[in-house]
Amino acid sequence: MPGSRSTLQDVADRAGVSLSTASRVLSNGPRQVAPQLADRVHRAVAELGYTANLQARAVATGQSTMVGVVVHDIADPYFSSIAAGLIEVAAPQGLLVCMSSTSATEAAERQYVALMRAQRARAVILIGSRTDDEQARDALRAEIKAFTDFTDRDRIAVPAVDSPQAILLRMAAEKFYGAGQFARIDKLLVSMPHPDATAALLAGGSISGYVATPPFIAPLARSERIHAVVTSKEILGGDEATGAALAAVKTFVDANPKVTQAVVAALDEAMTFIVKDPAAAADIYIASESATIPKDQIVDMLKDGTMMYSVAPSGVLKFAAFMAKTGELKTAPKSWHEVFFPVLGFRRGS
Repeated sequence: MPGSRSTLQDVADRAGVSLSTASRVLSNGPRQVAPQLADRVHRAVAELGYTANLQARAVATGQSTMVGVVVHDIADPYFSSIAAGLIEVAAPQGLLVCMSSTSATEAAERQYVALMRAQRARAVILIGSRTDDEQARDALRAEIKAFTDFTDRDRIAVPAVDSPQAILLRMAAEKFYGAGQFARIDKLLVSMPHPDATAALLAGGSISGYVATPPFIAPLARSERIHAVVTSKEILGGDEATGAALAAVKTFVDANPKVTQAVVAALDEAMTFIVKDPAAAADIYIASESATIPKDQIVDMLKDGTMMYSVAPSGVLKFAAFMAKTGELKTAPKSWHEVFFPVLGFRRGS
């Protein structure tokens, strides 16, 4: 019914296409869809009165179409003229400017910036902020910290300068600084094992940032002094990044197909079990590892969204394309199937 809260699946069903095809048509992504299919999708959108769920898209991609603007007094012509200019520039880019007025109070300033960050604003612009309170400035600085705020004085910990984490930072540098700027971050990188980096960041002083992975994300997340600057999902344009892979030589896999299938099936079953019953999974972990971490903390780690439980590889092609671009790979694979064994072939990887 026109005007109802239709979903993207409703649009796909009405158009007689897959959900992924409908998504590609409406997101205007790089992958083109046949004109006749695109026409069917657009007709379905009109018939159903469908509008995209921008909140869901923000969760999926790590950013929204909103640009936050925080001013002292919206009635002041100085601030309103700046805001009008921002709206004029943002509109052709398909961005929505959301403005808040703080009435010149520092607490409101921090609160609005924090709220906009929580809404995954594409950017937050603070106009007219001034205070002599060093503690207030530090609190505000913590809210507006972004990847491009790192300076030559800062140091970012990675397991090794050629690790996936370091490659991810170079991808971020190109994303935020511009094409060809991937090496700009190299001078900030320091090699440090995960436990040492976690302790150093919590202590403060020696490093300003750290590319954290589970389970080390959990203690950092509990600290009021530390916050996430950028995620791999945002760097990869909405894709998750596979954090661990099981390797084997081809001769073994070819000679032992049933063993290979059993290993993959076991991994699949284990991941499904973790998602279905994280509390039971935590019990198994504690018993097998003689872990002293409280069970509730383990359960929180399993459920906090920082891990994706899937046998299908994700983000591999984007890593490979970037590594080929920087000379770390001679040739990038055209498909993830070129990198993984056929036993994973039916899954939807990337």
